[in-house]
Amino acid sequence: LAFMAILVLVQALIPETLMTGAGITVVCVGMYATINNPIRVAVEQASWDKATGLRSKNAFIKQIAQLCKKYTKKQIEIGFVVVDLNGLKNINDNFGHSEGDTCIKTAASILLNNLKSSYGIYRTGGDEFVAVYLSPKKSVVESEINSAISESVVRSRPNVPVSFAVGYSEGRFDEAYMDIFSRADELMYLNKQEMKEKNPELCSR
Repeated sequence: LAFMAILVLVQALIPETLMTGAGITVVCVGMYATINNPIRVAVEQASWDKATGLRSKNAFIKQIAQLCKKYTKKQIEIGFVVVDLNGLKNINDNFGHSEGDTCIKTAASILLNNLKSSYGIYRTGGDEFVAVYLSPKKSVVESEINSAISESVVRSRPNVPVSFAVGYSEGRFDEAYMDIFSRADELMYLNKQEMKEKNPELCSR
């Protein structure tokens, strides 16, 4: 607006500039788009999950595509840690959705605190998370997973547990990455089933 006012003033003082109202508007819109690009801002915002501070599902899809393009022919390995928060439906039903939201934020915080060597951590669903590892060392990844599980026990509250089902798989980019991801997802569900058999109420969705 300030720039537009300056242009209008210049037009009044120097009529020879012959800048029309439409011309002034076009120049100002162009400058706004350059300085404060609304499309770039919107894309950036869509890449983050505001509730947890993790990257979003959109960012996951986009960045995996970029990684595939970059590393498919370089024999680089990729690892996926698929995480599902147990018992969220139970918590929502018994304590309210605000308590459920708190558990989701706590889970995100735990993953950020412990999956430190990951390339990125994403919230891909309401209570679902994925961590991506490049050139992963299995022993390191498993150690980080165990640390996250240990912290979840510490940060659980009476009747409001923060509990994870986790699956991990790795492979080369020359293998279809969705196959690697699907194996991690299957292992997560197997883990959830094992936990459900030991504590049915804990793993009720």
